Amino acid sequence: GTAQSVTVVEASGTPTHMLYPGASGDLLVELDNPNSYAVNIVSITGNGAVTGSGGVGTCATTGVTVATGTGFPIAVAPGNNVSVVIPNGVSMDTTSDSGCQGATFQVPVTITVHKG
Repeated sequence: GTAQSVTVVEASGTPTHMLYPGASGDLLVELDNPNSYAVNIVSITGNGAVTGSGGVGTCATTGVTVATGTGFPIAVAPGNNVSVVIPNGVSMDTTSDSGCQGATFQVPVTITVHKG
């Protein structure tokens, strides 16, 4: 058969370390493997601008960076989902608005997957 893409689906749950100006927060990513065979996630990296919404005010996220995760590879069984938490995976410097406090962040990522 034809290989299907492993996709990033909306993550749910609350990371242990929240993101705010001058700090690092956990990056929580939920991945779906729709294939009939296992795959290995070999990397997760940032891919584009991080955006924030729903904070206490304007949230310009100009100083947000995404760290490359560690602890790979991560096996994902056929037809299963896996939640990956990258501790301190997102950092926000003090140039971001204080209005970002309490915001929800959208962090675009690229995942690299190999057949298991």
